[in-house]
Amino acid sequence: RYVAEFGAHLAAQGDAVAETAAAARAAPTALLCYEADPGRCHRTFVARAVAAAAGAEAAVVHLVGEGAIPDAPGIGA
Repeated sequence: RYVAEFGAHLAAQGDAVAETAAAARAAPTALLCYEADPGRCHRTFVARAVAAAAGAEAAVVHLVGEGAIPDAPGIGA
């Protein structure tokens, strides 16, 4: 339910996503949150929306205590 409701909210944030995508195209960009686990955080969905809006060169990478892991469909689902 959370994923569906947050997805609906995020879909209504087109201007904010476009602005963040423009920043991501201009320079490496990080989204930060207190939640350490990307599978339990809203930033995963925001990062995916921004990457999609930024274009083919944008990639989501999660920075975690062990280093960095590429985004995968099972994260945040």
